Amino acid sequence: SKQFHVNVLGCKNITFKHLTISAPGESPNTDGIHIRRSDGVNVLNMKIKTGDDCVSIGDGSKKLVMNGVTCGLGHGINIGSLGLFKNEEPVDGVTCYFAV
Repeated sequence: SKQFHVNVLGCKNITFKHLTISAPGESPNTDGIHIRRSDGVNVLNMKIKTGDDCVSIGDGSKKLVMNGVTCGLGHGINIGSLGLFKNEEPVDGVTCYFAV
């Protein structure tokens, strides 16, 4: 999949759980899940192995919870690419639970 396997844009109160997303390690720009301008997104018990970001979080994301997410091959979880455009909204309330 080019760019994003799952693109979450303008969603409210949505949960993804028990999914596996994979792409070859050498595949560029293949984010597993991209979240932008969404409120109340849960990413639970997932295995994401892509050549780019496991989960990418863009502007306007609020109340995001990630728990039990296994990332591989790529860059992991990324909050970024903010500040490029004038009217971007802030990211607020991101909670990640990681097993040690």
